Amino acid sequence: MPVESASSEPAPAERVAVESAPPWDAGEKAEEAAESGAPSEPNLAQPIIEAGVAKTDIVESDLAERASAEPDEAAETGTAGTETAEQSASEQAGSEDSSYLDHSRWLALFDSLGLGGLTRNLAAHCQCGHDDGHTLVLLLAPSQAAMRAEIHQQRIAKALQAQGVERQVVFEVQALDPALETPQQRDQRIAQQRHAEAIDTLNRDPNIQKLQQAFGATLLESSVKPASASR
Repeated sequence: MPVESASSEPAPAERVAVESAPPWDAGEKAEEAAESGAPSEPNLAQPIIEAGVAKTDIVESDLAERASAEPDEAAETGTAGTETAEQSASEQAGSEDSSYLDHSRWLALFDSLGLGGLTRNLAAHCQCGHDDGHTLVLLLAPSQAAMRAEIHQQRIAKALQAQGVERQVVFEVQALDPALETPQQRDQRIAQQRHAEAIDTLNRDPNIQKLQQAFGATLLESSVKPASASR
């Protein structure tokens, strides 16, 4: 009698039961396998998601740092630009101011003008009134008004031009500022200082002191003249 070979395939009912097993059965099987020490299949989805979240956090942090740095850089650039513009404007204003004559520059230029005679005497009694870059107004004391003449204005203008200052010179008679020295007053003050220094030097000279002690000599201060003034 022929023997039928046993089939290893499960009955249709069993196959259906296995394939249609609900998801919670799979979870229970995973727990049973964990309890029995059997290795379980790794959950690959979770690391991928976590890595994605970490990468997103890094990108967002980098963007935030760049966004916060950009305003600072823009502010620094704007500040530097403002400082450069202010410096340029200040230098330009300083250059324009230096091209105008004021009273201190008038005093500094006076000796180099090379004026002589009545023109020098008249200019020496003037204060610098106003300079607009074209016309220089020289203030003249009323006591000197009789000396005013067109020829003196022309000579002063020519002397200024030789020093690189081209101006039309105009005299204006009015009371002068007592706080400002005219060239004549400045020269007089310097001469008095030099005279006093010369007298002091002679009084401390040992030879002069011997003559004074031996003969009762007296120094005539009015006869003393500084070496620079006697040349």
